[in-house]
Amino acid sequence: MQETELLELKKEITEASGKAAELKGQRTLLTTQLKEKWGVTAPKEGKAKLETMQTSIDEKDAEIKKKTEELETQLQDEEHNKTD
Repeated sequence: MQETELLELKKEITEASGKAAELKGQRTLLTTQLKEKWGVTAPKEGKAKLETMQTSIDEKDAEIKKKTEELETQLQDEEHNKTD
């Protein structure tokens, strides 16, 4: 290899090392945020927690829809009884 090729390769290695350090720092920051905000230490745990939360949201949504339908039925019955 020529000297210019070696210098170019050294430059690429230096840049890649810097990028790797930056990505490692970002990963550490994101892992810390996961722990502080959601109480999980790994993305896999976060996914499981998300699935649990989604199930809970779906259950609450179904309950709200059911109660809304019951209220609508009650209101219709009351309106019907008023006209009688």
